[in-house]
Amino acid sequence: IQSKMFAHKTNSPNLKAIASNDLRLKDIPIFRFALDEERNDEKNAPILGLFFSAKWCGDCRNFFPVFASFFEEVNRDGQNKFDVVYVSSDETSDDMLNCIFEANKKWKWVEFEGKFRTDLK
Repeated sequence: IQSKMFAHKTNSPNLKAIASNDLRLKDIPIFRFALDEERNDEKNAPILGLFFSAKWCGDCRNFFPVFASFFEEVNRDGQNKFDVVYVSSDETSDDMLNCIFEANKKWKWVEFEGKFRTDLK
């Protein structure tokens, strides 16, 4: 999987999106933000959760902080037990990336364009 740059509007304009080495969803490319505190040897957690959501959905927005808090609690102390892959129903890729950026920058996602996110739904 090749790295891919995404243009999006966040509070951190230098934040890049790169391809994840996560191959658990066979043949479906997964992306993540390139965070400064991460090591290059990305390790996948033993549990992978698919989070189907959208910025326009009020119930989803209300659930975001609860789910993000759960994610942080499970992975506290640097333990990587649980990965989240965001499967978007957002209206635009910018909406999708801003949702992830605001909820938890450590979450991964399926590319907005293309058939993969539709196939997963």
